[in-house]
Amino acid sequence: MGKIELINISKSFGNKQVISNINITVEEGSFTVLLGSSGCGKTTTLRMVSGLEKPDSGKIIIDGKDVTNKDSSKRGISMVFQSYALFPHLNVKDNILFGLRVRKVNKQEQKIKLQRVEELLGLDGILNCKPSQLSGGQKQRVALARALVAEHSICLMDEPLSNLDAELRHKMRIEIKSIQKRLGITVLYVTHDQIEAMSMADHIILLNDGKIEQQGTHYSLYDRPETIFAAKFIGTPPMNILDKDEMTLLNDEIMLSNKSNDKILQFNFLDIASENQWYIGIRPEDIVVNKSQEGIKGKIVFQHYLGSDTILGIQIKRKNELLSARIRDKNIYNNGDIVWINWLEENTHIFDSNGKREKKYNQTSLNKDKKFKKAS
Repeated sequence: MGKIELINISKSFGNKQVISNINITVEEGSFTVLLGSSGCGKTTTLRMVSGLEKPDSGKIIIDGKDVTNKDSSKRGISMVFQSYALFPHLNVKDNILFGLRVRKVNKQEQKIKLQRVEELLGLDGILNCKPSQLSGGQKQRVALARALVAEHSICLMDEPLSNLDAELRHKMRIEIKSIQKRLGITVLYVTHDQIEAMSMADHIILLNDGKIEQQGTHYSLYDRPETIFAAKFIGTPPMNILDKDEMTLLNDEIMLSNKSNDKILQFNFLDIASENQWYIGIRPEDIVVNKSQEGIKGKIVFQHYLGSDTILGIQIKRKNELLSARIRDKNIYNNGDIVWINWLEENTHIFDSNGKREKKYNQTSLNKDKKFKKAS
């Protein structure tokens, strides 16, 4: 067991509405991530599931039972907090067993459960240490052990890795995901870090200003963003976005061609833009940079060398729009170099005037093996 359902949930604090009528289903045994920037409502959502906050309206269902008004202790869940929340005067062993002792679990069962989490999380040798004697990674393991020792089918995690350095975060992401799979528990995980979400989640729910912007697998959010917000939130650097005016200024320089050499995408743009604004998006890694004078002319204004690849900032003329391109080549360009950029038609994303994905023109009428070509 371990299914969570949020039905028409809303929550306000004073005059500020934090959550607006959201519906979420967390499937049993899944690793689901609530992703979003600070203030979007993800922690408030998690606290409502845990029972630490009550929604203003809607229902919270756990394993088919309405727990909206039940205390946290009656919901059959565990929680890992961002701040570890360890008792400083207790050693590791007593911190882990604290909840079991409060619930008056017999000592023999406590011993068996302690041994399980000790082996699972590699806590051998630190059970008698106080929290002040532990590293950040060890503290996080203890907090995780305290949540898992109760053996509930649901575990809620509120940005548990935010206090760790990059190397430890990487290791803990692997460990947490591995533990979740081995135990088969349901995890609802809150983070603002897209890398955590993309690398750990079975299902991602992207929140924006208290509403669900998009949800699905990491593949769907990255490859088929439903809104400009999602397109720019997922991905580093974010997706490049060009509006109608910028593309109109470039129409004498570029076109997208099909096999008949028709300006198929230009025509689609004009159709979409007859009454409304529209936007196109292109991922930095989908941009091809060349010096063969094919595509949009631009000037390199910065380079970020990342080891395996390089991020180029390319200023295209007319409106001086700055585009990002991710390339694998090293040390072949200099700031100030004039280059040309193009990309495959299939990698073009089109959004309507409301910033939502225009399904009619996305990857349906576009040929998949042609690039931008210099207009004749």
